[in-house]
Amino acid sequence: MSSNIQNYFIDSITLRNVFFWIILLIMILTVLFPIIWLFINSFKDNIEVYKIPPTWRIENPTLDVYRNVIAGTERTMPWYNFIVNSIVVGLFTSLIATTISAMAGYAFARFPSRIMNTLLVITLLALMLPGPAIIIPLAGIILKMGLYDTLLGLIFTHSALVLPFLIWLSVGNFRAIPIELEEAAMVDGCTRFSSFLRIALPSAKIGLATSAIFSFLISWGDYPFALILLNDREKFTVPLGLATYITEFNIWWNQLAVATLITLIPVLIFVGFAHQHVRSGILAGAIKG
Repeated sequence: MSSNIQNYFIDSITLRNVFFWIILLIMILTVLFPIIWLFINSFKDNIEVYKIPPTWRIENPTLDVYRNVIAGTERTMPWYNFIVNSIVVGLFTSLIATTISAMAGYAFARFPSRIMNTLLVITLLALMLPGPAIIIPLAGIILKMGLYDTLLGLIFTHSALVLPFLIWLSVGNFRAIPIELEEAAMVDGCTRFSSFLRIALPSAKIGLATSAIFSFLISWGDYPFALILLNDREKFTVPLGLATYITEFNIWWNQLAVATLITLIPVLIFVGFAHQHVRSGILAGAIKG
């Protein structure tokens, strides 16, 4: 009897493992399929890429598409131009938004009052506003500031977009840090500001890294605000650059594939770098605990 029960549990565990690995394999293939398809199409010429039905085989592999995308053509800008613009906008957006949200979140967490709670609710209401509802007012503000068709105007816009969410995230991060740590530091002679820099910020490193990743990715992938605020092709970001391969009469699938693959590289580097900081922060916290 006991052996039958034991065999039943072993069989059920085995079935669960098989089911888990099947689901995991399906998810991995779902994620990798578009990337593999882009990689294959990136080596096809302008004739082969439009064949119907499409095939996985590359009959005449060529690197001309990579040369055209990287160096640019009469119709398109060099792709590194879009990459540099997006990196500049994304990094400065991440820096500005993360810095402001950290200071605001600390103030909301450490100095609660009726006024501060009201401001926090207003921040939540701003978070609920859809993008199309604020795109025209923000564009008007940027125009009056003289920052239309500039990367600086787009940086300010992206920072304003992500700030409400980052502030709420920062409030939760700082509320989770015991205030006794800062009080002990101030007893030893630290000011409120120095305790913020030396105690609160290092303790909130994981949350700050999350804020930086989120703001960078939102800025990197933004299309509608960049479309409204930028006019000069030399200042286009990656999403606008991808749109240049879609014309009224044609879609350059192989050039889109190359541009998309190149675009993934800086994102993976940034996310990997930030993930390493998050991981080191978690390990450091575990060791201290």
